[in-house]
Amino acid sequence: MNLARFMFLDPRSKDFFVDWDTLADDFASAMRAESGRNPRDRALNSLIGDLAAGSTEFSTRWARHNVRFHRTASKTMRNPLVGEIELTGDALELPGEGLTLIAYSAEPGSHAQDQLDFLASWAAGNGNIAARHPAEPNGRDSP
Repeated sequence: MNLARFMFLDPRSKDFFVDWDTLADDFASAMRAESGRNPRDRALNSLIGDLAAGSTEFSTRWARHNVRFHRTASKTMRNPLVGEIELTGDALELPGEGLTLIAYSAEPGSHAQDQLDFLASWAAGNGNIAARHPAEPNGRDSP
């Protein structure tokens, strides 16, 4: 699932992302910037249309016409096993692909690194449940 779709179309995202409003503003602004760079991108235009039709939160932010793109940002997310975890996301553009990869990491030796280590060991010990249920951010089927 596209992260923008999760952000604006899945109500669980408001619980997952601790600072949802700020991140939603950032997403819409980054999409506006990308739309300006590639106005004929059919996939992007389709995504924007889906988000606008399915989310008043997105439509409101899109109508503001804010343009912004950040390469590095700190995000706090909520995980059912470890609670709130603060990670740094670095955006990496893939040349020639038209894609941006966001890699999240924790400061070495930090509490967040301990949380990631725990999640990695938990996933390894549980047969990587998330790999079996990729549509769910916590690796579980919804009730």
